[in-house]
Amino acid sequence: NAREVIARENALISGALIDRHLTEPEAAAFTEYVSTRKFLHSRGMAGLDAELRGPYATVMADQPFQTFTALEERIVSTGTPPGDAEEWNSAVSKLSAQLDKVGLDSTQALAGRATSSATSTLVKIGVAGVLGLAAVLASIVISVRFGRRLAGELAGLRAAAMELSEERLPSVVERLRQGEEVDTAAESKPLAISGSAEITDVARAFGSVQRTAVRAAVSQAALRRGVGQVFLNLARRKQGLLHRQLTLLDSMQRRTHDPDRLEELFKLDHLTTRMRRHAESLIILSGSAPGRAWRKPVPVMDVVRAAVAEVEDYTRVTVETMPAGSVDGAVAADLTHLVAELVENATIYSPPATTVRIRGDLVSNGYVVEVEDQGLGLSPAEYGAFNALLADPPEFDLADSDRLGLFVVARLAQRHGIQVMLRRSPFGGTTAIVLAPRSLVAEQAALPAAEDEMAVLPSRTKKKQPLAVVSGDSHAELPRRVRQAAPPPQRPKEPPPAQERSPDEVRDLFSAFQQGTARARQQAADHEGDDA
Repeated sequence: NAREVIARENALISGALIDRHLTEPEAAAFTEYVSTRKFLHSRGMAGLDAELRGPYATVMADQPFQTFTALEERIVSTGTPPGDAEEWNSAVSKLSAQLDKVGLDSTQALAGRATSSATSTLVKIGVAGVLGLAAVLASIVISVRFGRRLAGELAGLRAAAMELSEERLPSVVERLRQGEEVDTAAESKPLAISGSAEITDVARAFGSVQRTAVRAAVSQAALRRGVGQVFLNLARRKQGLLHRQLTLLDSMQRRTHDPDRLEELFKLDHLTTRMRRHAESLIILSGSAPGRAWRKPVPVMDVVRAAVAEVEDYTRVTVETMPAGSVDGAVAADLTHLVAELVENATIYSPPATTVRIRGDLVSNGYVVEVEDQGLGLSPAEYGAFNALLADPPEFDLADSDRLGLFVVARLAQRHGIQVMLRRSPFGGTTAIVLAPRSLVAEQAALPAAEDEMAVLPSRTKKKQPLAVVSGDSHAELPRRVRQAAPPPQRPKEPPPAQERSPDEVRDLFSAFQQGTARARQQAADHEGDDA
């Protein structure tokens, strides 16, 4: 600043006064200091306002400043220090004192101004802070109230949506699955939600989704009913044709005396019986009953034998002795079908050289039948999944045809309250347990010994296929079109060669077999006529 420049001038001249001489560099420096001081005074005065410029103007018009500037001009022009050192020192000291006083006064004036401005600024900041705090508090209050209202509306929307997704729609789908008629308009009521425009828009969107879902469920149910009806009609037609085919085979077997022809007819009869079971499976999956029923109770042994007769590899099945017991005639056909499906699964999923055993027992809760194979078994997860399916059968999926037999078993078990469970057998295979409830079981007298008599189907080759012979005195409530195979005999290590029967012996055996089959079917037809 100018005060500092004056101090430098004084220091330079004070040294020159001692030597009474100014060197050229000192003279040049002094000239530069003078120019700088003049520039700072003019620039500083221009930058001050009128109030602060007045004291400086007074100082510049006073005698000390005039004397000082005159001495400066003389030194610059002559290049020599002033002759009177006292005059120089007096002018510098007075001017410095005046400048210090004016500077102090200006500083105090500026400080006063700054204090006032700071106070005003602080007041403004305080007012702004108070207003901002009030605005924040107001926004918090408004946000809380709006949030509570919005939370209430969202809670109502959530409750309505949860009711729709967890109660109403599942109820509609379940009713449709059970075949009930559903009013689309009544079940597609809009969500009763009131509130902001956004919430009502979301509620309307949920209502639209609900209507679409209900219509889709109704359409899917109608499609399933249509597909089921098609399956039912096809199965009924197939069932009628198979019944006519079985009747024709009976007639052909009665008229045939050639052993080879009779054996071929017997295989065709067995194949037709299996086809009839598959047709009945379609009827069961479509939600209907096959139609076969008996008025009188049917022995459990006859049910099991009839089930074995409907299986392709019936020669691998061994039926162990069972306690006497009968099941209701209205359930006999379905129970036969159920056991046949389990036996067929056991023969399919076990090695061909192994035996499938069937045993039964009369227990306190009903009659239990076990079908045990010697296959590879299943994993615990698979047992759990299959048992869950058997306990609570889902809606049949057309794409899941690999489990067709299990679906049929589950439907039949659910229809009559029969419990079916799969578990691992001691041999590593699978044991299927069928428990018919006590309400379906009636005790009976022991079966006659003739029921367990077995005979061998004659053949021209040395290999003979064992079949059961049905006597005229055996039970005829349930027709048996295919004879159960006897358990494979325990052969020695070196069996003796089989002896060939003469043609007369073969003809006599086939005649007895044909007569027994005819009598059994005639008695079954008489029972069906009584039931009708």
